[in-house]
Amino acid sequence: MADSDGALDLLRQWPVKVAEEILLAPWTVQKVRRSLTDLPDKLDELRAALDRTSTMIDRLLPELSELVVGMDDRFRHVEATVSELGDALLNLMGAIPGVRRALRPPTPPR
Repeated sequence: MADSDGALDLLRQWPVKVAEEILLAPWTVQKVRRSLTDLPDKLDELRAALDRTSTMIDRLLPELSELVVGMDDRFRHVEATVSELGDALLNLMGAIPGVRRALRPPTPPR
């Protein structure tokens, strides 16, 4: 019953809604014309902004690439240094008698 009441309300309101749209049509058409008149200017602004963005990206990419390569070189250097330090520490531990026995892994808690 509630569905049929809703449908009847919509049917009663339909002529009013159509009349409102007809009355608003001149303003709607005027608004569309104004928007269409502004559209070429907006498209030109968008194209110019995209050109500036593209130019900026083209300029920044080589700099970013150099920074990434530089950071990669630094990480490789740190990795090599840590590896050498680890090897030296293991050699030192092997040369000192009794160090290996003293450096047993910790026993897990019970």
